[in-house]
Amino acid sequence: MGENEQLLLGIEPQGVNHVSRTDIEGLYQQQPNRIFLASTPYLAIYNFGKRFYSPSRIDGRIEELRAKRANKIAEASDSTKSRRIQDRFDRRIARQRDRKEEGNLLMQIGEPPAIYDSLLMERTMDQVEIYMNTKGFFDHELSYEKQEKGKKVYIKLNVKENEPYRYSEFNYTIPDDSLLRVVKRYEDRSLLKIGEVYDEQMISDERDRLYEMVRHNGYFDFARAYIEFEVDTSFGGNTVKVNTIIQNPEDQSAHKAYTIRNVYFKTDADRFGLIRDTLEFNNVQYLAYNQKFSTNILDKKVSIYPGQRFSQFRTSLTQRRLAEMDVFQFNNVSYSKITDPSDSLSVNQLNAFINAVPSKKFQETTELGMNFTERRPGPFSSVRLKVRNVFGGAENLDFGVRGGLEGQINISDPNETVMIREFGGDAALTFPTFVLPFGGRNILEDFNPRTRIYTGYTNVSRSEFSRSIYEASLDYIWFKYPRPLLTPTVQYIFSPVNVNVIQVGRINPAFDSTFLQNPSIRSFSESFRSGFISFVSFSLIYNTNDFIQSRNARYLRVLTEVGGITSKLGIMPETGSLRQFQYARINPDYRRY
Repeated sequence: MGENEQLLLGIEPQGVNHVSRTDIEGLYQQQPNRIFLASTPYLAIYNFGKRFYSPSRIDGRIEELRAKRANKIAEASDSTKSRRIQDRFDRRIARQRDRKEEGNLLMQIGEPPAIYDSLLMERTMDQVEIYMNTKGFFDHELSYEKQEKGKKVYIKLNVKENEPYRYSEFNYTIPDDSLLRVVKRYEDRSLLKIGEVYDEQMISDERDRLYEMVRHNGYFDFARAYIEFEVDTSFGGNTVKVNTIIQNPEDQSAHKAYTIRNVYFKTDADRFGLIRDTLEFNNVQYLAYNQKFSTNILDKKVSIYPGQRFSQFRTSLTQRRLAEMDVFQFNNVSYSKITDPSDSLSVNQLNAFINAVPSKKFQETTELGMNFTERRPGPFSSVRLKVRNVFGGAENLDFGVRGGLEGQINISDPNETVMIREFGGDAALTFPTFVLPFGGRNILEDFNPRTRIYTGYTNVSRSEFSRSIYEASLDYIWFKYPRPLLTPTVQYIFSPVNVNVIQVGRINPAFDSTFLQNPSIRSFSESFRSGFISFVSFSLIYNTNDFIQSRNARYLRVLTEVGGITSKLGIMPETGSLRQFQYARINPDYRRY
């Protein structure tokens, strides 16, 4: 550091009670160096890496690459080869430039010295000032104290929030009477409430809510720019009056509400010069060169029909439901205005076009790998094949085979390593509706219902024993959504039929005498006896995590099983020498991220 330079090691907000401390820290225009155990390890890593950093050496390397590129291009026999050479050397030069700008690996892991800058500190104060006002603390007081310890600087950011401003009155200025009635109809869903603290972010969220609500009610041309908010704090008493303004279009006296005239659903990609076949079902026109999907099944996923008002909600819901079927690569819904001067009925009408491109019918996944657990490596492999739209009703068949070897310690002799051989296969057929003996295809259709028929086989062979497990189940699956267009948070799985058959082939006498004959570990020994297990299960999975949130999430899984009820129902399957079990269990699992 220079003679007059100081190292910034901390900015500490004081007096923050209601606003977010994290939000304030995110406004710092200069981030201090991180401290760990009274030291600055990241700064030390950066300084150590800088010893090996030479910008002039990188510049020389760039010049060498440029010269080599020119020579290679001159020697190239055609333009295609020249272009490949150009692209290859351009990428290498770009990497060298990034290295010059960002430093070497150690410099990127560490952090450069944060030299205290009073101008950046003033900018930080300006940003915090704006933030406090956006959160309703218009009467706040803000200052900072600079504490110097030699070449080190610590900043104490003093925030006195004082009394916030709260909403006291809401009004509307909407010249379009029809639109005003729509807004008033959903007024109870407003995000702004009397008595709550003023928040500009909440004002922005309210604008989004109004925009979506108006679009849900037929206003196809409506835009966010029509919505404004007038905020008045001049009435005293730390109160805020909000006037919601929705302007009319410049060239019109009112906003237009559109209805849907025709709905066209295309289930394959366009082919130039060919004409699609058309089927009509429930007033929707299904167009395809080859009708491969059941119109009855697709109709359960469509929420857009002729005669309805345009709705962005129903549009998004249709797209989500089609995506959840896992038979379409992508889908979209578009609209076109009907402009026919000779047709008086075409005023404010739309044609809806649902376009869905099917995914590949066959999808294969192959996995190869190697495990190294106990002194010996063990290879493993699996092959899975998914077949989509098997019977034309958007059914998916997924089956696979797997096998592998794995080294494990011998249970009888810890000094010996044995190889476990495991192989098996499974198959699952999934339907996009509930398949019940009495019909019921429309049950829970808003909750993405599915029916899954599963069967599987697993064989495990090791020096102590060999065992085979046969499985079969019938599962009914559905989901609960916090809001219709959000990611589901709850999954339900009801399995009225579950059958497991366990066949134990070979048991080592030493293993049997040491473990299976030990009365203190009866549950362990029972798992090595052939048996027939039938049970009914219900599983609930609650998960608030999603792709955009990785913190503050909750996961709860509750599994309940009741086994051996076939005999209670008078069903006595012939199981030969296989033992049968009666039991009940509940298995809760809660996690917090």
